[in-house]
Amino acid sequence: MDRLGKEDFTDKKVGTETVVTSASRNAKNLENLPFTAYVITDKMITERGYQTLVDVLNDLPGTRVSQPGSAIHGETFSLRGLFGNYYTKILVDNVPIQPSATNGMPLDAQLPIQSVERIEVIYGPAADVYGADAMAGVINIITKESEQINWGNASLIMGSPYLSGIKFTVGGKIGKRNRVFKYSAFGGYRQMRDKNITRGYEEVYNPVNFRLGDNPYYLNNPNYSGTETAPDFNGLPSNSAHLGLRLSGKKLTLGFDGMLRNEHSAIGLNPLYSTYHNPNTKMGEHIFRGFAAYNTKIKKWNSRTFLSWLSYRMDRASSRGTLDDPLFLGTGIPTELFYAYSYGASDDIYFEETVNYGWQNGLSFQAGVTFQYSGNFPNFNYLDEPFNPSDYSPWANEIKNSPVLELLNIRPFNYSNTSAMAQMYYDKNKWQAMFGLRYDYNSAFGSALNPRFGASYKVKPNHILRSSVSTAFRPPSSYLIFNSLRSVPGNPALGIIPTPQFDLKPEQLISLELGWKWLISENSQVDVVAYAHQTENHIVKTLSDQNGDLFYGYQNGEESLSGLSGLQLEYTFKNLGALNWYSNLSVNYSVGYEDLPFDQGRISSYREMPNWIGKWLMGCTPLPRFGIGLRQQITSSWLSSSVFNSDLAEGSRIDGYYTIDILVNYDFTENIKLFANVYNANNAKYGGISAVNDIGVPLTNDFNFTESLYLNPQMGARFTLGVNVQF
Repeated sequence: MDRLGKEDFTDKKVGTETVVTSASRNAKNLENLPFTAYVITDKMITERGYQTLVDVLNDLPGTRVSQPGSAIHGETFSLRGLFGNYYTKILVDNVPIQPSATNGMPLDAQLPIQSVERIEVIYGPAADVYGADAMAGVINIITKESEQINWGNASLIMGSPYLSGIKFTVGGKIGKRNRVFKYSAFGGYRQMRDKNITRGYEEVYNPVNFRLGDNPYYLNNPNYSGTETAPDFNGLPSNSAHLGLRLSGKKLTLGFDGMLRNEHSAIGLNPLYSTYHNPNTKMGEHIFRGFAAYNTKIKKWNSRTFLSWLSYRMDRASSRGTLDDPLFLGTGIPTELFYAYSYGASDDIYFEETVNYGWQNGLSFQAGVTFQYSGNFPNFNYLDEPFNPSDYSPWANEIKNSPVLELLNIRPFNYSNTSAMAQMYYDKNKWQAMFGLRYDYNSAFGSALNPRFGASYKVKPNHILRSSVSTAFRPPSSYLIFNSLRSVPGNPALGIIPTPQFDLKPEQLISLELGWKWLISENSQVDVVAYAHQTENHIVKTLSDQNGDLFYGYQNGEESLSGLSGLQLEYTFKNLGALNWYSNLSVNYSVGYEDLPFDQGRISSYREMPNWIGKWLMGCTPLPRFGIGLRQQITSSWLSSSVFNSDLAEGSRIDGYYTIDILVNYDFTENIKLFANVYNANNAKYGGISAVNDIGVPLTNDFNFTESLYLNPQMGARFTLGVNVQF
């Protein structure tokens, strides 16, 4: 099977729609999993014109997306109400890709979405397998492996607003006899010269909505440009790029990933916190990862050894224009901080060893250990000048030439995380069951033990019941620890100082899911899921008065608690009739509650989560080689994350929306595919997910400072034209 022969010159079709590896790190049939899971194939990605990971997630049940989202996170998404960039474990080829210095995974077009074999999305906690960050679920981006002598594809896109991009993938096999090596290379670049999210949203950006009192003090600030009720705007550019390499033999795989992203720093933020008129203020970063994986088999034991180095660096020119620091908002105290520079860096060494063994009675066992050693220059947003990257070295204990930062306790943050996991899987006759347990010890935050149990039962060959229960945790990132400010004790007029919060504690979650799947036919099914999860010990951003000293930063919310319960219904079919109709219709209904921190009361809603989310993706091929699709989405209203008091909650409700997308593709030849997509064809004006999750103690009885816009504007009607060439 490893020899190069005539079969390598023919196409090989692999059934990737029904195989999932992310749920247990071993290949499992999708129908047999006791969890909700989806597989998005390379064919779907091409036909639907997906350009980013968030594009893919936008079509899945129970998700919400924001494009744009924020400068720090790029495009954002939520999975059953949980903020996905922060609470979801994102993998590329089965290994985490999130740097330890970031506050969640930044997303744009820097992930190799068009170079994949499939994308697996697992709903619900998977901390028993993947540890921290896997509270909402797991997303595994699996790149293509070569099954031919040589192959490749390339795509070119252009569109509005001011969009252009190019991507490519090439691969093949080299060698002879039983020494055959597979290789692949992929890359791409996408830019948008202006997000064009300001027209039609004039009231959203009105500074009057964010100031305290009637005094338009910002008009005298040298860093403000505009009128009392309207800031000036310039271009809001964005660009991203990626490059990847893979080389694999019979047992050893070597790989490299490089990613770059730049986003305008004001995206999603209110005009009194970040300025919009300077197109050069940005958040820029690059991520590099090198890895090696070694697979071997001894009798019935399979072993996998993995080692990687993940490097993250912010662009030293990352900055935002500021008017008044939040601690002095509306006090009349002038500040000279016209630009706040940002910098962050991390280096993560990751080792993993897993083994598995299977018996003929349907029982299999897997165990593993991991070790991660992380060195951080914490992503800090309040520098008064660009940071010199040479002043920080990987895993250093101090910052060179920065006595002021050392004095303010802004220093390298190094820690390790050691874990051990074990999992049993049973698959025989009508039963499938999985039980997993993982122990983590973090040198900064202590230990955590997280179990997961799931089972499915085939009542009939086409009727499957499933259930699962699991727990998860999320320790605070170094970003949350170091991005807090406090006024000078006893004399706020003297200014502010950084105040790291080393006493932050991990957030905790428990989740339950019950499901029924009816396989009507090979191409049609119904899936009904009831789910519930509860989170405690939230980490929230606050603006508060602590014994006469103003504090602005992150804390564990005292007595904070949140819970969400929902019912998800989905009906899908494909390849129906002479026109090859396909349809994916989903409805998600949920109700929730939150006990706001600091005795601000209970709200009978789950912030940023509509009660109703409806999605319908359908299409057909009315003519040979010509396909057309229609995507519709509708939501009810939801509460903004800026809610700070239960009595005022309804005043922070955001209207729901309805959007229509039109998808067209044409196979010009067998190897050349054209596509034209119109997004938000009805030009709906609506909001996305809030840029910053900030609950605070109110400044007055009816006013609370918030970094975010009250409504995060989304792009109106736009189009994309493209061509995909296979060779």
